[in-house]
Amino acid sequence: MLYKIALAQINPKVGDFENNLKKIKQYIEKASEAHIIVFPELALVGYPPQDWLLRKEFLHKTKEALKELIEFSKNFQSIIVVGYPSYDEEGRVYNTAGIIYQGKCLAEYRKHHLPNYGVFDEYRYFQRGEE
Repeated sequence: MLYKIALAQINPKVGDFENNLKKIKQYIEKASEAHIIVFPELALVGYPPQDWLLRKEFLHKTKEALKELIEFSKNFQSIIVVGYPSYDEEGRVYNTAGIIYQGKCLAEYRKHHLPNYGVFDEYRYFQRGEE
């Protein structure tokens, strides 16, 4: 069986939840014939979010945008892979890729290999995924 995979380079802006979500939705509509639509790392919030990850308001907006995207996905047959920060019960932050399909987040993958050179300072903000 052949699968159509769409790679959506959307150039999200840090903290611009409304426009990032709008771009993601537009690309889902545009690539709706694809079986899988893949978005960039932290596409929902923009990269690199840096100290924004330390703000509770940022966490709340991330969760709300993710809920809206999951609800939007009900209208499509494509599997959507999108990046966003996630938080555990103890407040640890992870660089996460969510697998979304028809109104559900089926799985989350927490990034294992965190770069810490040049412009990348992911050890400062993210915990390493364990699974």
